[in-house]
Amino acid sequence: MIMFRSPVFPLLALSLLPLLSARGNPGGTDLEVLRNRLVASLLPREPLEKKTLFRKARRALGSLRKDGTWRDVDYASRNRSAWRAARHLYRCLLLARAARLSGSREYARAALVSLRFWLNKDPRNPNWWWNQIGVPRRIGETALLLQKRLEPEDTKKVLEILRRSRWKGWTGQNLVWGVTIQVLRGLLEGSARTAARAFRRMYQEIRIVDPSREGIQADMSFHQHGRVLYSGGYGAGFTADAGRFLSFARGTAFAAPREKTDLLLSYVLDGQRWMIRGAYWDYGVMGREISREGRNALGILPGLKALEPLAGKRLPEL
Repeated sequence: MIMFRSPVFPLLALSLLPLLSARGNPGGTDLEVLRNRLVASLLPREPLEKKTLFRKARRALGSLRKDGTWRDVDYASRNRSAWRAARHLYRCLLLARAARLSGSREYARAALVSLRFWLNKDPRNPNWWWNQIGVPRRIGETALLLQKRLEPEDTKKVLEILRRSRWKGWTGQNLVWGVTIQVLRGLLEGSARTAARAFRRMYQEIRIVDPSREGIQADMSFHQHGRVLYSGGYGAGFTADAGRFLSFARGTAFAAPREKTDLLLSYVLDGQRWMIRGAYWDYGVMGREISREGRNALGILPGLKALEPLAGKRLPEL
């Protein structure tokens, strides 16, 4: 095998995304620690990132209509992949992030108005992924940032959407997405039991599977959609999300068994590492991601950065 240096791993030393503000236990219950860490991960820390966030938020605020909609969003869209109606959710989350970061009532009111429009209309897409993963995840993140400002009716509608995400029969990255949504649900319900159940299911998925199954393979590659080699597609999302949530749970009752952390590190350092050159994946491991604009290996950085406190003797390799 030809060995090469990839900037993805050295970049961790100059991390673009210092995701976790809580290096130790910030106090309070495990659920509060988890909430604080997850909220911190949704907010930018670097001055340039903050500046960019507020620039986009001002634009979204300025074009928001009184009914909580945007004129340029196609709410009737039925596109199964690039669902144009989902732009509403991205802007709603953007406003919620700006509100949480600045404490601005104006941003908070705008975020609530746009969130309530979606909750009341409850748009659906023909593609199950949007209804059970894409929408619940964005709604859950937005609601978490706005939690103290939500009315009981808001929370009820949010939880109804999050409960649509059921992981029965799901595997690989689809399963991890479903788990993260149920962690959000646990935080919004104040239910440590719901969060714990979600983490347990995630840890079950961090394993070496039979070649006929989806997930981490014995050679540290990753399969999804059957036996499709997807280390640079679904497998990259698996690293980013599993890495982040393992680190959110560290030092709490939700923490992963050490062997699960070690396996995830092996998957990254003994598998994905050799599929990256520069900032790019080997084309053969990307699946359909190869046809999507802007896809590169930098997307796994949040997961790698999050794994730093858990890396132990393998930290120098990250």
